[in-house]
Amino acid sequence: MRPVRNKVEIENAKKIAREYCIENGLDTESLDKQLVYAINGKVIFAQPSNQETSGLKTDMSTQPKPTLVVERSQNGYMVDGTDHTRQFLSKARQN
Repeated sequence: MRPVRNKVEIENAKKIAREYCIENGLDTESLDKQLVYAINGKVIFAQPSNQETSGLKTDMSTQPKPTLVVERSQNGYMVDGTDHTRQFLSKARQN
């Protein structure tokens, strides 16, 4: 069973990430389709891969691409974009 704390952290991170997207002109609908991982006190939003696995040859290309990282700090929450943020969360992106 997963700790309840992770669920609370993830829900808080989703709200913060949504606000971040609105403030930075990113697509909240695309954010809603992201995979969400809680790892080492950070909540990571990642774009799922649409490539089929084919053993180790395609292992890296089938990994989800991180788009936003939300971390709780002493001053509240911090949101960091990644190299993939604009590519997958841009409003002009066609899903």
